[in-house]
Amino acid sequence: MSLGVSGYSGKIDPPGSERLTILDADAQVVFGDLTVNAEVAQSFLGRARATSPASSAAPTSQASYAIGKTTFAGRWDYARVSPIGGPPETRLQAAGTLRYSPAPSWSVRAEVAVPFAPEGEIDNTTVLAMASFVF
Repeated sequence: MSLGVSGYSGKIDPPGSERLTILDADAQVVFGDLTVNAEVAQSFLGRARATSPASSAAPTSQASYAIGKTTFAGRWDYARVSPIGGPPETRLQAAGTLRYSPAPSWSVRAEVAVPFAPEGEIDNTTVLAMASFVF
């Protein structure tokens, strides 16, 4: 098991009136070939001492199972975004991934992500393919 926390805060404009702050915590638990990851991040964007800065919260969790050079994974994403002056929005998504790594230095991956959109929104299901090489 491993646990981690991190944070960042800094000015993002030359006069320093806008500030971005990010807080994050993560955990990983390994049971043989099964790995479970969880992470939560909270961000704030706005002027110093603002009473309601823009913010977002994004917890995510993933379980992956390795069989030889192939890894199967399922992920759940949640995001709650609160823009300045606007109502909060919640977004949910489930994703399935298949990765094949024939060698330690490269892999290919396919992923299908299915968002759970509010009623009446367009289906934004995505299919991704990626090849990675480490040098």
